[in-house]
Amino acid sequence: MKAKINRDSKAKAITEFEVSEMAQRIQQNIINENAKRYDMILAYVLHEEFGFGRERIMRFLRGIIDAHIYTLDRYEQKYQDEGYRQTLLRNGIDIDIIEQELDAYAKKKGINV
Repeated sequence: MKAKINRDSKAKAITEFEVSEMAQRIQQNIINENAKRYDMILAYVLHEEFGFGRERIMRFLRGIIDAHIYTLDRYEQKYQDEGYRQTLLRNGIDIDIIEQELDAYAKKKGINV
């Protein structure tokens, strides 16, 4: 007895998988493009406000990459904000309060966040 293979459902599953993969690649490209813009903004502020040169800016941005790699290795995901939040809290830095203060600062400057 031969098993009947439904080629349509197999092709559909592959197509859905390919669509999912393509969507993930597009999303990652968008994230990477945004990261490049943030890198430029960070580099500009570090240079203009704090006098960082090329080497210190590179060390800072490499530190961000290292944090992403650490997070991916430890938590099996690229972003794990809660782990960073807890580390900051243990060191007396409440990022939620900082974010509220930054939102108020931006609003005062005329930017709604």
